[in-house]
Amino acid sequence: MVARVKKRVKEFLPEGQYIILVQEVPCPDTACPMRATVISICNEAGEFTRLVIHAPLSMVTTKEVEYVMKRKT
Repeated sequence: MVARVKKRVKEFLPEGQYIILVQEVPCPDTACPMRATVISICNEAGEFTRLVIHAPLSMVTTKEVEYVMKRKT
């Protein structure tokens, strides 16, 4: 599942950025009963970005990845 999400993220990454980590964690929102997917990205300057999709890895879709990647920029 991690490889599938990484592949989707790479489709939307600008040149010079790369994925550090994709993992499933307990949702940081206390009202959320599910798990969340966290995507950590780094650019050439060493600056990190952390993106959160409020869904477990198994439920992350291309549409959700595209949404968080567009919000990042």
